[in-house]
Amino acid sequence: MLEKDNLSINEKWLKRQAGWNLEKLVDVVCQFVSVKPADLLMMGRNNNLSITKALIGYWRTQVIGFAATDIAIHLAVSQLAISKASK
Repeated sequence: MLEKDNLSINEKWLKRQAGWNLEKLVDVVCQFVSVKPADLLMMGRNNNLSITKALIGYWRTQVIGFAATDIAIHLAVSQLAISKASK
């Protein structure tokens, strides 16, 4: 189990070293789902904006390994919303 956790940490570190930051992640996800990054500040439920924000939250916390707080501020959503989206 410890080896799996260590591998996960190393993968996250490598992604950070490769330049994966919040801006790059937002650009890639928005391009993938055809949403303008500026539109992420708009409110929305059960639509493309919600899906985009959930994807960004998941990738940022689970794959790249950053805290949910900075994402929540950037996307104008609650930290709880990011936590739920990342599960």
